[in-house]
Amino acid sequence: MASTVGKTITCKAAVAWEAGKELSLEDIEVGPPRAHEVRIEIYYTGVCHTDAYTLSGKDPEGAFPIVLGHEGAGIVESVGEGVTNVKPGDHVVALYTPECKECKFCKSGKTNLCGKIRATQGQGLMPDGTSRFKCKGKDLLHFMGTSTFSQYTVVADISVVAIEHDAPFDRTCLLGCGITTGYGAARFTAKVEEGSNIAVFGAGCVGLSVVQGAVINKAGKIIVVDVNPSKEEWARKFGATDFVNPTELKGQTIVEKLVEMTDGGCDYTFDCTGNVSVMRAALEACHKGWGESIVIGVAAAGQEISTRPFQLVTGRVWKGCAFGGVKGRSQLNDLVADYKRGALKVDEFITHRKTLGEMNDAFETMKQGDCIRAVVDMRTLVSRDSAKLLDRVSEPASPPRRTTRSSLARFALAAKTEDIKADIRDIEDVVSPPPPKRRRVVAVKLEDVSRSGGIKSEGIKSEYIKSEAVEDSLSSIPSPPPKAPRRARKPARKAVDHSTGETTIEPPSDWEAMYNVVRKMRAPGGAAYGAAVDTMGCERLADEEASPKDQRYHSLVALMLSSQTKDTVTAVVMRKLQTELPAYKPGAPVGLNVNNMIAVDPTLLNQTIWAVGFHNNKTRYLKQTAEILRDKWNGDIPDTIEGLISLPGVGPKMAYLCMSVAWNRTEGIGVDVHVHRITNLWGWNKTKNPEETRHALQSWLPHDRWREINSLLVGLGQAVCLPVGRKCGECELGFEGLCKAADRKKVTEGRRLKAAKVEAGIEDGDDGAAVKLEEVTRGDVVAKHEVKREDGIEDT
Repeated sequence: MASTVGKTITCKAAVAWEAGKELSLEDIEVGPPRAHEVRIEIYYTGVCHTDAYTLSGKDPEGAFPIVLGHEGAGIVESVGEGVTNVKPGDHVVALYTPECKECKFCKSGKTNLCGKIRATQGQGLMPDGTSRFKCKGKDLLHFMGTSTFSQYTVVADISVVAIEHDAPFDRTCLLGCGITTGYGAARFTAKVEEGSNIAVFGAGCVGLSVVQGAVINKAGKIIVVDVNPSKEEWARKFGATDFVNPTELKGQTIVEKLVEMTDGGCDYTFDCTGNVSVMRAALEACHKGWGESIVIGVAAAGQEISTRPFQLVTGRVWKGCAFGGVKGRSQLNDLVADYKRGALKVDEFITHRKTLGEMNDAFETMKQGDCIRAVVDMRTLVSRDSAKLLDRVSEPASPPRRTTRSSLARFALAAKTEDIKADIRDIEDVVSPPPPKRRRVVAVKLEDVSRSGGIKSEGIKSEYIKSEAVEDSLSSIPSPPPKAPRRARKPARKAVDHSTGETTIEPPSDWEAMYNVVRKMRAPGGAAYGAAVDTMGCERLADEEASPKDQRYHSLVALMLSSQTKDTVTAVVMRKLQTELPAYKPGAPVGLNVNNMIAVDPTLLNQTIWAVGFHNNKTRYLKQTAEILRDKWNGDIPDTIEGLISLPGVGPKMAYLCMSVAWNRTEGIGVDVHVHRITNLWGWNKTKNPEETRHALQSWLPHDRWREINSLLVGLGQAVCLPVGRKCGECELGFEGLCKAADRKKVTEGRRLKAAKVEAGIEDGDDGAAVKLEEVTRGDVVAKHEVKREDGIEDT
């Protein structure tokens, strides 16, 4: 690849052309870095309320057009003259709060604010007073000195910090603002002491980060205040001891409530809302004599805060902080290290993931109550919705619902004058005929027919002719395969025996037929055979050469690693643990066992399992579990459901699967997201989560099916019934009219392809079959089929 050093780069960016309007995905030019500047390829960026605040037009410093974004991480592409702190290839986080280490502010040691480039940064310019961005001939402004909503950006060398290469960009980008701001406010600005009582107003990313900073500093009572009741679960997950919803208080103000809960007031309060009324309440909820209130939230332009002077005279203090008081170049790597060793939560903040093409959707998501942080993949241009459409375009095209005979006639005439290639599919290439109707004469204008060359006009005197060729063509078209009869589908439901009064659960309609079809699809030669779970499922990852006790432990570890992780990744990580986990003492065997897990350094373990989802939590769970197994279970895993569920990070699904695999006892159904999703899709049950699905299935599914249903449906979900882009055209359930959620267009096309395959004499299982069928019938492609036989497994 040609070097881009010293050259202008053209890339994609989300540009804000004016206040109050959506961002526009544009091609922009990013100039090379000048002296003391760094050009970064941004891999991931977070979307922050500050970005939305500026885009709304409420920011007094906001100006347009501009490239927003200030939570970004990526790789240094090139550097300008005089840059010594980073080099090309370094992994970095962009800093909206620079640190020159030379100005009055930096030398004071009293603040993390830096005055060196404040003036130009506030104007949306680089330190030399110019811009590095151009679009459509216009200069674009920079935002907070970072502008991470562009695939490439240029920052001052004092506004970037190099981080370790094994720290993932999609997590470390969030350390560029929200998490660091809250975490630092508790640890560095307020310096929360052990046992102190605190209150946090606002349970967003910043507020929850304050909570975990207070937890690390061993605060006593940690109270989160928010008007959204659904955020209580988040708050407690991050370490809050109490949650108060001001709208639910009766006869009491929030200040009175907090003073009551903390025996006179909080030692520290934190406003993370930007609401000046809340800021006042936060101050007045502080303890007289020493209470401190930290203002973090950004208020709207022109807003002022006020309180009675008595509140301040009696010892309460208002403080403010930017970036949590953290010095980016000096201290951010400490936070990265905390994250890597599992002391700082980051993964848990990511509730939504978006692509660059979904940037506006990320802003909308941020407004919803179920979003902590949305992380945007800056290297993916196509939105997920567009990707779904592209997937559908790449599938065999489906026929329209209704086609008139006149359109078929025109198509038949056109077909006589040009070849229709099998691999070019226009709308008309896939037209299918309607059901047989009354035969009708088609009138065609003579000059049109003569021009088309479709019908010879010699000897015909009438201005119009009967298109016998068209009628012959139409009559020769075979009827489409008959549709399966409509079925009365009913979910599992209660039934009462009126003679005895006994209540039972009747299973869903056609469940046995559906179950047997899935079994067939999951058997060799079936469309869902060879899914990842068949070769790399957790039950297959125990080392066969290990002792029975260690094999049981392997099964448990594999299940713990598999949560939110693909089977392929789990298999790789398990193999690393089984071959690389250091021996706990000289002469002991290397590999995965309880003793080695207890002895391994947490940082090394985290690095070993880094590829799995939520690896920080799993590192902690694995270490804690190994100690519990040693102390309570003699180094073996529990042989009861209750014992397994008592282990850190082990829920009912893992417990039932582990009991089945490790102890060969089926005491319940292991329901994962595939089983939950597919059974609800079929209408077998109407449940809200996997645990409800487990209870629903166990109420009627025969016990002898409990063990295999997880593997059957997980494989189906991995190979055919995908979470996105279901392959209904390959699913026998759709062909037989058993699946109520099937995409009818895909099913119709799949039936036609299957019929063409049968007509051509291609049967599943033919040894060495390698057939290519390209045929044009009635102007559309019937099939293009390839079958290859490899190692006794047929892929179609």
